[in-house]
Amino acid sequence: MAIRARVNGVHVCADSYVVSSGQSSNTWTRIVATNRDAPEVRIEVRERSLLTSVGRLLGAQDVDVSRPELSEHVIKAGDESIARAWISPSVARAIVACAPYTFSCGDKLSVVRAALEDDADRLARTARATAAFAARGDEIVAAWSSLASALSGVVEEPLVLVDRAVQGKITVLRSSVEVSIEFALDDARTITTIRSRRTKHDDEFTIERAAVRRLSALPHERGGAGGGGDPAFDSAYTLDMADTTSAPSAEARDKLLACMPMKVIAHREHLTLLLEGLELDHERVRNAVDAVALLAIGSPDGPYR
Repeated sequence: MAIRARVNGVHVCADSYVVSSGQSSNTWTRIVATNRDAPEVRIEVRERSLLTSVGRLLGAQDVDVSRPELSEHVIKAGDESIARAWISPSVARAIVACAPYTFSCGDKLSVVRAALEDDADRLARTARATAAFAARGDEIVAAWSSLASALSGVVEEPLVLVDRAVQGKITVLRSSVEVSIEFALDDARTITTIRSRRTKHDDEFTIERAAVRRLSALPHERGGAGGGGDPAFDSAYTLDMADTTSAPSAEARDKLLACMPMKVIAHREHLTLLLEGLELDHERVRNAVDAVALLAIGSPDGPYR
């Protein structure tokens, strides 16, 4: 038997199947999003137990998506940043309400539990949660276009979600400076990069947030510190620069404090700002774009004036 329904535009099918092993067998309840192809991402959310330490998805690892609701769950994913974006607060609450079901993206997008479901209300809740879980990919892609519109930018490349290979590009014009929003990889994490060419080929410098882990995917930078005159900024960031006239202006510092990047790397010809994760928040990205444009232009007034 199977139950088929359309939930918020997502077609779901609930059925059961039997897994036999020797002389024993177990019945499982399964809900599958039938009109959604399996995304090229691996995510699994299941209740914590003695067996959850065993990785079930190829290439997956335990990740932290910072959802307090899921404190009693184990989350495995191929890309931590995609998992953070995928498991929104509303999706996290829906998953908790469906315990003990396991939610997974892999070969297919499905939700299962090791029992025959006999609670109609829980089955309905789980069907709604399955639809919400399945729809997240489309919602994230739509958020990319929404971000471009909010920034008055252009989608040069649509967002494509692939573990450790997220693709997409938005270009924005700020103060006659073209700024691009793209993605890079740091270990198993996707990071958002905001880039621009520098209008003046000034000395190289880096601005690094205090206590941020070194980025293995990026070239080694010089050690050292700079700063002075702005307590809030100096407590949050370490500056490494030979020429202090390249230090960020007051306006640029305000923008950096508003978006809190992991790091800013300025080579002679181009500048890159790094944001943790797959960042789609309009205000945070707007501040990052403004900061990159200001730093790319440089301050004619010198540091901290």
